[in-house]
Amino acid sequence: MKKKKQAIHTYSNILHSDGKIVFADTMFQNQAAHQAQIDKARAAGFDQLAEDLETEYYPSIDVLKQIFEEEGFSTSFHQMNDFVWIVEAKKRE
Repeated sequence: MKKKKQAIHTYSNILHSDGKIVFADTMFQNQAAHQAQIDKARAAGFDQLAEDLETEYYPSIDVLKQIFEEEGFSTSFHQMNDFVWIVEAKKRE
């Protein structure tokens, strides 16, 4: 998460008002949603996926939203599937 925070800070310094950051990444609404996907993968026999979800760090939307807001961005999040979200962050004046 430290790298994401540094990147958001850098873009905050580079972008003018109304400038945007748009990216797609694996993330979860919150920790409960993350755990639900781990449980779903295990129940379906996708042990490798479950292990990946348990061992890799995936940010929660709550955490990313807070970082963006601290750096002067408004955000919107659009869920594309069970794992991938599109993030659009717009620099406020």
